[in-house]
Amino acid sequence: MIFAPFAYRQQVTSGEVDPDAQAFITAAGITDPTEQSAINQLVLDLKSYSVWNGMDVIYPFVGGTSSTTRYNLKDPSTYLITWNGGVTFNSNGVTGNGSTGYGQTGWIPSVFNANVRDITGNLSFSVYSRTNSNSDASDIGVTDYPTTNAAIQVLCRRSNGLMYWDNYNSSNGRMTGSVADSQGLFSTSRTSTTSMKIFRNSTQAGTTLTTAATTTDVTTTLNDDMYVLAANEQGTARDYTSRNLAFMHIGQGFSDAEIGNIYTSVQTYQTTLGRQV
Repeated sequence: MIFAPFAYRQQVTSGEVDPDAQAFITAAGITDPTEQSAINQLVLDLKSYSVWNGMDVIYPFVGGTSSTTRYNLKDPSTYLITWNGGVTFNSNGVTGNGSTGYGQTGWIPSVFNANVRDITGNLSFSVYSRTNSNSDASDIGVTDYPTTNAAIQVLCRRSNGLMYWDNYNSSNGRMTGSVADSQGLFSTSRTSTTSMKIFRNSTQAGTTLTTAATTTDVTTTLNDDMYVLAANEQGTARDYTSRNLAFMHIGQGFSDAEIGNIYTSVQTYQTTLGRQV
């Protein structure tokens, strides 16, 4: 049985454990009552805001070990992360060492697009960074460099002070926007082939990109899996980050309001765990 503090928007009553939360808690071996409660409330909040079904992969980065942080909250039997190199695991999430540490998610754009859902105009990501640093490293990414310009990657804040989202083709599918720092929830949302937005927390960064990107890149060149804490360049990790990440998701494109609701849910989750920024 798990209990939620009275501060929660929706209370967990005796015996009220969401089955999806319980499946994750069991699979990941989460035994700490506070972590159990935070996971349960995160699921309840995402469902209450009607964004749960639009999320394909959710990494809460909880439990403080290489085993517990690899599990996908949406379906603990799929997209388990394989950690490599120098990654630190603790109560704050996962932290790269900037030189060798990264995780393989198993999420391959071309395979997912062919077998699960058309992502060419319907895609979103988010990463929760607890580190304030300017870096040209990739927080998550998969690229076909240098063969083509095809890439899907998120950089919370580069050395020039901008957040970057490369989506399918960096020649005409790159979204950038000024952000105050690299702490918080950095989200991206593509709701059509010609509409891309990026957000820090619940505020849009920059302007909406309305230039059509080369969506064929998804089906013809992006055939490797997405990495976290680095970018996957045709099977080789590069652009390692040393940031501390405490959440990540992959899903369908969301509206501005839905991005705001995801941020509210994730921030409540982080606050319960005492690692909010």
